[in-house]
Amino acid sequence: MTTMPAPSTQPAPQLEDKYAVHTSSDSPVTWAEIAGGLVVLALLLTGLAFVSSAFMLATVGVGQLELRAVLLLKNVWVSGPLLAAAVALVLLRRHFLWLQFKAASASGSGTQ
Repeated sequence: MTTMPAPSTQPAPQLEDKYAVHTSSDSPVTWAEIAGGLVVLALLLTGLAFVSSAFMLATVGVGQLELRAVLLLKNVWVSGPLLAAAVALVLLRRHFLWLQFKAASASGSGTQ
């Protein structure tokens, strides 16, 4: 009768440091992932705004003008273009900042 060896109680050696800093080339982030994250963030913030506005309407009570403003902003045909305009303004500002950075780095002047 043959006996099986007892299983080892020592853990396997770790071949790489799990706390090592990874460079951006190890796992590059794509623009699609960034855009997807921003869309999810916008949806979460929009949902939070809708829930908080409904809670405000149910508890505090508002006038007719405020109620119409909240209902108008809840309309996708109003809030959609407003959100698109806000995103476009942010992207335009980032583009102009990038152009300024590119011009400053081309001329060799540092910002200190």
